[in-house]
Amino acid sequence: MKCWTTGIKNLPDELCNLTELRELDISYNALTSIPANIGEMKNLERLVAAYNKITYLPKSLTTLTNLLSINLRGNALTSLPTNFGQLQSLKEIDLNENPLVRPPKIVCEGGTLTPIVQYLKYAYEKDKKFLKKVLQLIPNHVSPEDFGYFCAKLHLPASDIIALEKSRLELKEKIKEALQWWENNRASTLEPAEALDELIRILYKADLYGITSIIKSLRMYEHAIRF
Repeated sequence: MKCWTTGIKNLPDELCNLTELRELDISYNALTSIPANIGEMKNLERLVAAYNKITYLPKSLTTLTNLLSINLRGNALTSLPTNFGQLQSLKEIDLNENPLVRPPKIVCEGGTLTPIVQYLKYAYEKDKKFLKKVLQLIPNHVSPEDFGYFCAKLHLPASDIIALEKSRLELKEKIKEALQWWENNRASTLEPAEALDELIRILYKADLYGITSIIKSLRMYEHAIRF
């Protein structure tokens, strides 16, 4: 059973109810995303989504254990999910003509799974270590005047912010506790790179431009030496 589309900008979530579908061709459209619940199409063996405007892949895609071929040529992908390697049945991978950074184009050019998986594992560990380094750096760059506002941007409950402000802990320890709350409650479902992006946005919104600039510079350096 096959299904193909043409000239559309959005796919209905109901499409994923076609659980017996084996081939889905959504090429040459104006799609910016793939349905988040595509993982429900358990029998899908071939996915062709070439020449769209897709910017990211839903995590559920990596649960399609019967997928043999995926063609995402000519999209706007800059990264792949860390658990892309779960697609162990993949025999054909076309990621050409995407502005890929994670992993770089050179890793994907061969169209084979092994080098992609190896790079993603490596990148995940690097991102995880870098995020930890950033979390250790931030407490040195938040002033007492900025503390409450910063906590609010981290989405700490107001009661927790008040409790921390009244606490006898040193400022750095208060900031560490606030960041720990953010890690446990806001960043726990994100990959390290996504969590870092979110943290940079928070710092910027909190008007902490100095530390934001430092982190961005360090990140550029990390990317430059990664490969």
